[in-house]
Amino acid sequence: MFPEIVFGQPGLLWGIASAVLPVAIYLLMKRQVRIENWGATRFLQVVVEKRRHQIRLHSILPLLLRILVIVLLVLGASDPHQASDWNASEVDVPVHRLLIVDVSMSMAAEDEEISRFDRALAQLENLFRTSGPNDSWQLLLHGNNSRPERIRLPSYQLEAVASEVRELKPTFQSGNVAATLTRAIRMAEEFPSDSVEVIFFTDLQQSEWATTADSPSRLRELLDQLSRLATVMIVSPDDGDRLSNATVSADAVQGDLSERIDLEVPFKVTSFASENDSIEVGFQVDGESIGTRRVSVGDQNQIAGTMSFQIRQPGVHALRSETRQDALDADNVFWSPVIVHGPVDILIVRGASDEVKEVSASDFLNAALAVPEGAISGSSVNQESTQATSNRIRTIPRSEYSGEQLSECDVVLFCGIPVLTLVEAEQLRQFVETGGGVMFSVDETTSAAAVNQVYGSEGIDLLPALLGEHQSADPRFEESFRFEAEPSTHAIVREFRNSPESGFATTRIYQYLKSSIPEITEADVQRVVDLVNGDPLIVERQVGLGAVVLINTSFEPQWGSWVLWPSFLPMMQEMVRSLSSLERRVVVSTIGSGADPVLSASEPLNRIEDERGNLVWEMLGRPTSTDQLLGTVLARPGVFRLSFGDNGQAQQILFRNCDQTESDLKTLRPGDRIRKEIFQSLNVTVTESLDDPSGYAPFSDPVSVHAYSRWLFFFAFLFLLIDMILGVSYRFGAGMLVGLLSGILIIWSLPMSASAVFIMVTGTMLLGGILLSRVLENQMPFPRGTRISG
Repeated sequence: MFPEIVFGQPGLLWGIASAVLPVAIYLLMKRQVRIENWGATRFLQVVVEKRRHQIRLHSILPLLLRILVIVLLVLGASDPHQASDWNASEVDVPVHRLLIVDVSMSMAAEDEEISRFDRALAQLENLFRTSGPNDSWQLLLHGNNSRPERIRLPSYQLEAVASEVRELKPTFQSGNVAATLTRAIRMAEEFPSDSVEVIFFTDLQQSEWATTADSPSRLRELLDQLSRLATVMIVSPDDGDRLSNATVSADAVQGDLSERIDLEVPFKVTSFASENDSIEVGFQVDGESIGTRRVSVGDQNQIAGTMSFQIRQPGVHALRSETRQDALDADNVFWSPVIVHGPVDILIVRGASDEVKEVSASDFLNAALAVPEGAISGSSVNQESTQATSNRIRTIPRSEYSGEQLSECDVVLFCGIPVLTLVEAEQLRQFVETGGGVMFSVDETTSAAAVNQVYGSEGIDLLPALLGEHQSADPRFEESFRFEAEPSTHAIVREFRNSPESGFATTRIYQYLKSSIPEITEADVQRVVDLVNGDPLIVERQVGLGAVVLINTSFEPQWGSWVLWPSFLPMMQEMVRSLSSLERRVVVSTIGSGADPVLSASEPLNRIEDERGNLVWEMLGRPTSTDQLLGTVLARPGVFRLSFGDNGQAQQILFRNCDQTESDLKTLRPGDRIRKEIFQSLNVTVTESLDDPSGYAPFSDPVSVHAYSRWLFFFAFLFLLIDMILGVSYRFGAGMLVGLLSGILIIWSLPMSASAVFIMVTGTMLLGGILLSRVLENQMPFPRGTRISG
């Protein structure tokens, strides 16, 4: 039974009368032929009579095509569609389904030992069982920011699609509803079909659908746009907001063995339960328990506290904070770093002229670093603890320096920049890339051109700035160069902010080398100290996992009063601490936050171990991109040790935590104001189950009102194309017409998707044109309108 066809714009059907225009134009423009009798005409009369019908056909066929094009265009503009009392579900109509599956962390919440995600999977299984054999599928994931478009190209293999869905698991990420709906609109537009369903399986979590970033009007606009392309349904089971959940988070902390004090870790507990409850939090460091704390959450559903403990080993330690089991276990653990600084092995390389000086720059530097930090701050530190935790300093002349000594130290300080050999320079760069720290200071022997050639972009590309001309001032006058009055926020000078008694702003510099920061490295360079004239005096650059500090002056009194000022000692101590800092090796990130962690190592990633030392990934063959690893082996909470390069000397420690914005399990209930603002009056069905009679029904094709118009315009274009080709090659054009008609018969007898229709029509047209042009010969030797008379 054929459906009843009605027209949305029946008045436009009068436009069919314009089909007489091609006939009128053909008759009016028909050429008047002058007849000339000549003797040889009688020999052609027999041939002309045989081909008279073919010549007429050559003229009539284009005319019929033009009439057909006008009729199709008018019918398409009249908006034909099926009558409302005809149900497409009565026939086997192939349906294209775009499945959107919510795999965000809140879908793992359990109620009566059944998770929200398991309920969604059960409904998907039922959908697979009741789907038709010719249905096509796409799969889009909500809450998987690394690979959301899981099946982008339409697939007709139901088992493969079902297998892909069964392998899905909730992630530790939050979902962005606006981004998911935008992707769904793009996928629906890229692969249009007559019968399209978009089914969104989600828990309608409030933190996702009622965010401040995306207003209800924005989500409503996207849903309305999607509903114009397809039948849209949102399937969301209602658990009644019965689920309770709690989370804990702890800050990263740093300590120093020289301080000999307990470390205090600030933590925060948030409860999403309907009633206030007492929550116990357990703490572990490197797998060993350090105690528990029980806190009572007040009316604000949140409380802060501290946990004290001791660590006597330097390095980066992993702190694990854990709450009790609740409805959502995925967010019960939080990882944070505890960085403990120990003694630093320092190598001071004396300048070329230091050996002949009574007091040299390296002597001032050595004296500043030899003073215990407790003595600088005035704290009471006993001699035994000071000796146990002081930096280990070794000073050598430049002639004894070699690259092999770098393995024995954490920081190398060059008083005067040496011009190293190519091998030594490469060893120095590798030392910095794997986490070492280097300081360069200039002296009277420094050659800017030679230094730039070895350490600049033409060499090993290690300098934070390129050296320039030598600048000097007479120390007898006040016009000497001074530090910028307000120190920067860099750790080396941060303590001098708002401390005028330190003498920082009155420091005088008599000589220095101008320098310029290249644009290509500007993002990795930080200006530590500037002079009042705007020239940088101390700059730092991060290279790989290490850092390089360039000081454009010397530590000698004739270069400035800096070494005699009280600010010199703490600045040198903080510089060594910054150069040997373990912070550059620590990366803390939230899974799926959109801000991917920055891995500073320049070598390719070679190996990944978890917090227990187990190997979770190793490079075999071609390197794997960091983005791919973040979406697979690194897509769970934990602590991961990342080794870079062939020897694995460059290491970073990655702390990964779940997105706790998903921890509030409240959902949009039917009576919520925001839910009404989003869905009210939209052509979108929101139901708890596909089995609900008031919800999901077999596809009824509400967008088919556009399907007939689309196909009518499509075939009008094809007939117009054939008419144009007839004027160039009649045989090829006639063959394309035969192929098009054959394709229409096949489409009429076999149900197929829009993409299959396009492929079928294109193939039959080309095949018909090629076959007919090769089989038949051109039988029209005369131009149209020619009359031959004997």
